[in-house]
Amino acid sequence: MVQTEQLLLVPDELKAQQALDALGGYVHQAYATALAWLALAADEFLQVEVAEDFARVARGSIELVQVKRTRRPVSLRAKSVRQLIANHWSLAMANKGRLVRSVYLTTAPPAREQASPLPAGETGLEAWNRAATGKVPPPLVALLRNLNLPKDLKTWIAEATPDELQRDLLSRISWRLGAADSGELERRFDEAIIARGGQLQQLPMEARRAGTAVLFKVIKESCSAGSRVLRRADLEGIMRNANLVLVPPDLLRRLQPESPSYSPPLTDRTRDDPAGKLFFFGAADRVAFLGRKAERRKLLSWARKGSELSWTLVTGAGGMGKSRLALEVCHELANDGWHAGFLSPGSALATAERFSAFRPTRPTLIVIDYVSLAAEWAGEVIRTLIDGGVQRPFTSPIRVLLLERTGPASPWWEGFHAGQLSRLLGHASRLDGAKFLDLGGLGRDDRLTLFERIAGRHSEGDRDRILTSLDRIDPRGTPLFTSLAAEATVAGRKIWQFDRDALLNDIFLRERARWERISRDRNDLSRHELGAALATMVGGLVLTKARDHTPSPELPFHADRFNRDLADAITGRPPSDDQFAALEPDILGEWFTLRQLGKQHALDPRPDVLVEAVGSLIETFAQLRYGYAGFRARLAQDFPREAFHSGLYNAPPPGASAPVVATWMAVLANALDDLAPHAPKGWLEDLYASVVVAREGMQANKDVRVSATAFIGVYAAIKVDAGLVSRATELLDRLDWLPGAPEFIDAAHELSRAGYSVGRALVDRGETYRAFSLLERMRTQAEDFRRTPDADWRQMLRYAASLGLAMWQRFREDRDKANREAIERILWTPAYEDREDLATVAAEVLAHSAVDEDIVDLDDALAELQRRSRERRDLPVLAKITADALLYAARDETDDEVGVDRAYRLSSWVKPRMAIELMKETVEEAIHEGLLDGTGSVGPEVLHRLEAIWHGSRKAVIDAGRNPDRDTYVRGKRDAFVRALNEAGDKDWTKEFWARHQSPPN
Repeated sequence: MVQTEQLLLVPDELKAQQALDALGGYVHQAYATALAWLALAADEFLQVEVAEDFARVARGSIELVQVKRTRRPVSLRAKSVRQLIANHWSLAMANKGRLVRSVYLTTAPPAREQASPLPAGETGLEAWNRAATGKVPPPLVALLRNLNLPKDLKTWIAEATPDELQRDLLSRISWRLGAADSGELERRFDEAIIARGGQLQQLPMEARRAGTAVLFKVIKESCSAGSRVLRRADLEGIMRNANLVLVPPDLLRRLQPESPSYSPPLTDRTRDDPAGKLFFFGAADRVAFLGRKAERRKLLSWARKGSELSWTLVTGAGGMGKSRLALEVCHELANDGWHAGFLSPGSALATAERFSAFRPTRPTLIVIDYVSLAAEWAGEVIRTLIDGGVQRPFTSPIRVLLLERTGPASPWWEGFHAGQLSRLLGHASRLDGAKFLDLGGLGRDDRLTLFERIAGRHSEGDRDRILTSLDRIDPRGTPLFTSLAAEATVAGRKIWQFDRDALLNDIFLRERARWERISRDRNDLSRHELGAALATMVGGLVLTKARDHTPSPELPFHADRFNRDLADAITGRPPSDDQFAALEPDILGEWFTLRQLGKQHALDPRPDVLVEAVGSLIETFAQLRYGYAGFRARLAQDFPREAFHSGLYNAPPPGASAPVVATWMAVLANALDDLAPHAPKGWLEDLYASVVVAREGMQANKDVRVSATAFIGVYAAIKVDAGLVSRATELLDRLDWLPGAPEFIDAAHELSRAGYSVGRALVDRGETYRAFSLLERMRTQAEDFRRTPDADWRQMLRYAASLGLAMWQRFREDRDKANREAIERILWTPAYEDREDLATVAAEVLAHSAVDEDIVDLDDALAELQRRSRERRDLPVLAKITADALLYAARDETDDEVGVDRAYRLSSWVKPRMAIELMKETVEEAIHEGLLDGTGSVGPEVLHRLEAIWHGSRKAVIDAGRNPDRDTYVRGKRDAFVRALNEAGDKDWTKEFWARHQSPPN
């Protein structure tokens, strides 16, 4: 008979003393340290448990890393954040001959600081990260100067200029928020140790055995009294010694040889002879790759870890260097034996079906640029690879890197996931915490280095002039414009006389002079310039399609008129018999096309020929329709004033098909915010009328209905911003709000966003009834989408809750009891049995508005949350949201007395609710922050504050010449401190307080 184990029964009062949270933190730190050890370069070593959790040390640099495992949001005022800043400063002062950097690596999201001077919705840590490479905003400087930091550092911050702050502090500390949790770190460690084991000819089972030894070494070294140094050579020795008996892996590999039946046609997009060519500059290997070290490291680390299929997305504005970054990653991986390059959707060899036969025998990186032009195809390729991996696991890693300007909030995302979002996200890697990687502008130092790499070194005086010119030409700091300005300098131009348009015109004139030498005559050049513009507008053209559908003699596509050498010279592409490529990078192609759309004289037929040709192509070819939509969306972002006057956003001609009309409306919905400031009076109304007419004529078409609704939602929000609330309300009243189906999700989001803007304006105008009606429509729509798979209905419900709370706050201020009670019934009354309802989202929004954004009075919000939580005992999550708000309020409070009061308020709220399962995370975080102990009583941080209050009041009385032992206030603060110590009991962390006073203070 098998004996079953009788586990020890632990009473609930003893469970609170378990150190699970602390142990989990140590495990998390051990995995993070081990991963850093595995990633060491040959000339680096790791030193653990120094000023922070570990430091990566090289000959001329030091990188401090603090690892924090917590789910609670963290702000710039958090104790651990301030401690890292202080430690960094101290170490930098002690190592002035070396470059010192620090990294705060935490699973927590950012929290907004209370009473922050930053714009609404922006957190101090996010502002810091942006200012590290961009402009330092004055509100961030003000926030830094008010931080509780060591005196010498605080004095330096008060006296430093913004440039000095950026150079010596902001750019030296990186806040990596929303980092991987312990489970993800364990998975990454497993992948990394297997990959390293493969380099040492170890099988996965042997590498995992070695991984246990590596982790043990990390923990042992962290507790050591010695130097606590981990070296790369030591790592390999530990891994080799962990396996005494090695089975030759080649023996097993020979048993299952594989030969691929399909290999995707990947290219590296490098020009054979890039010298002298300015177009396609972003992908040409023309100058040394500079900057983007962190992004490049993230992409390489993602590519090299693990053997399963994985995809990711890199976003960034035009000219930020997405293509060039991907090219560099391709080159480095290719040097390691990878099959890496760019995949074009136009190739007959790259259909999604072909990937079902793809069985790689070496690691593969597939880069898909301009993914919005072929979003459905890209999604289908990834899903086909997922299916192939399920049927028969891949033996070599496959990585798919998507490049696009915008991310999941953009229209292309819906076509990409095609209703299978969960399936795709299961294989996605977010390389920037919880987000996909987004490229921002280069810092001033990197811009100057890039400029001088092309144009040569300059004097200090010239450097200031160059940076001023670069800021004027391109305030965003894109690598593209820095490179183009350097090219112009090499050509003898004085860039301090240029703005952006002048620089682009100069490039065009210089390129045109080169083309003229290749063209047969002026007409030949004119035709091919028009052909290049058409190809750019649709994302590239197959010549046979162009010949059959664009017969105009003004275009070059007929065989008798086509000059292959000239076409290749204009596009910078290698010779091809069937392709007329788009001009790249985007911004140069857009500027070139705008020039072709401008009439050179009153009778110039060329612009009309171009518009007519693109209309013919998009009616026939869906792929070109998507390309044209993407071109117009980018054009409105990069050149909104010129785009408006181009005529490309006018309504399609009568007789246009429903897909063309729907695409036009969708383009308008995305471009309207960019175009509207440049539109003359009446243009928006005329556009709206055109959309309504088209919608009514094609009401049965789903795509037209969705696109028209999205456009009207954006249009209504613009009317609110212009103060035309009645008109915006009228627009929304005329709409049929959408049913909860996946195809309507994007339009429903736009409606909810517009509804919130209009509703707020109605409340301000006192139109209460209409605001209530609009709120009910928003809530109903969100609930409809709740039942739709993969639909982000919570964001719609958040808009409704935000509007409801704005109404509640206004009614409270106006002492309007009837309406206040009415809105409270909507927000807090149960609406769906056994289901999370509006109350949960309303509580989240209220807590965020009070704690993070300082929109609602904090004490009023806390009182309301506590009241509603007591009423809605059927929703335990409300108790947790309330506890979280109390926790953040106590943690971030800078006034010790107020902070102590809030900590006691937190304790009194949490203590009777310790049994609620959802409360566990909050309690663990409060213990971690020192606000509570394991029983729910106040913790060591509160005692520190009480002690400081007592000593501060005592000193003030002594300074005033009075006896502190006779002062009632001082005695009261002492008694409060003693009371808290006695309540805490004889715990390990209380002993330091008793030791400091040797006995309970009298």
